[in-house]
Amino acid sequence: YLHGGLNKEVDVAKRVVAFRDVMLANQIYPLHIMWESGAAEILNDLIRDAITRPDERAGGTADWMHKLRDHLVEAKDQTFELTTARLGSDMWNEMKRNACLSSTSLDGLGAMQIVAKHVIDALSRVSAAERAAWEFHVVAHSAGSIYFAYALQHLLDMQAQSIRFGSVHFMAPAMSTEMFRTTILPKIQPGGCPVPSLFMLSDAAELADCVGPYGKSLLYLVSNAFEGVRGKPILGMEKFVAADSALRALFERRTANRHPSVVIATKALPTGDPDPFSASHSETHGGFDNDPATLNSILRRIIEPKDGKLAREFTSRDLQY
Repeated sequence: YLHGGLNKEVDVAKRVVAFRDVMLANQIYPLHIMWESGAAEILNDLIRDAITRPDERAGGTADWMHKLRDHLVEAKDQTFELTTARLGSDMWNEMKRNACLSSTSLDGLGAMQIVAKHVIDALSRVSAAERAAWEFHVVAHSAGSIYFAYALQHLLDMQAQSIRFGSVHFMAPAMSTEMFRTTILPKIQPGGCPVPSLFMLSDAAELADCVGPYGKSLLYLVSNAFEGVRGKPILGMEKFVAADSALRALFERRTANRHPSVVIATKALPTGDPDPFSASHSETHGGFDNDPATLNSILRRIIEPKDGKLAREFTSRDLQY
């Protein structure tokens, strides 16, 4: 499990505990990669600087934006994007650099390097038949997809030890479609990386979400301010996948077990979910890893129970950490 970039260490630790018992009850050994992005604190500083006090970097724009925010939402958001673009880009690039170093550190002590080393070492001591009985799956939220892109070669090295690479699940992936094309798409082939399942918000839900005073989702902020150009296509945004014919064709395929590759979060139905393998009720970018429907859908896709029933499901109570 690869958490997003806007997570404090204590919150990640709480999630590890919250996930543990449900995973073990379903015969899944949970392995969480805790990586320090520093992005949460920096983003909070950016919001405070841009909104709550005058800032010479913004040329007084923050005060003007405060006056307009109830009436000119789009102007406010564009001003916020312009105000935070430089420092936000620096923060975002540093976060991506930290994710990269976890897999490429010259001293070999990056977290993913260490995990891969110990997994391969452990597998080398057991028979091929035992190795064949194991499989691993990856779940990544938001910027965790960026971490995954850099870690992918290590995962493929693990697969080369006869342990099956079962599936990949992205929840609101924050990577650019360009990064997906250059780092992941070439590895998607028979015997390589599985086509990821995408759990994402509708564009309407992205526009209804917010990051502090910013009136859209984090992915809109990344796309319009943090990636260096306005409107950078992001993999976790419905509108960019829909507008890209090659990506649309890729994700219109069903998974290896015939499930839709793209799941757009919707509100819960009173009658229950018609497809419990493809349910998601998150209403915000940050809500996917707190949404029982999303996590239970991913569990079902990993385990593939014939009757659709899990030994234990996530409940809202499990995720109140």
